[in-house]
Amino acid sequence: MTVQSTLTSDVLDVAAHEAAVAHPAAGAVVSFAGVVRDHDGGRHVTRLVYEAHPSAEAVLAGVAAMIALRTPLLDRPLDEPLPPEDVAPEPGRL
Repeated sequence: MTVQSTLTSDVLDVAAHEAAVAHPAAGAVVSFAGVVRDHDGGRHVTRLVYEAHPSAEAVLAGVAAMIALRTPLLDRPLDEPLPPEDVAPEPGRL
């Protein structure tokens, strides 16, 4: 199993990322696009500046690895049927 995570300031190709994680047993792939609104507290806003904590990339990689280890769906052959209890993790399992 390959687990990938990256913290970047580059523009993402959403379609390419969705295709990379698409899986017949997954059921859904969801993307989120945050956009900057033009105001905040009565002030004009033109852009956001994001500065990541120095450990952000390592934390992101750790979370991705933890989810991969705890999610049986990610480590099954495509032709192996999923029992109902494996379709969705139990609450708090991730």
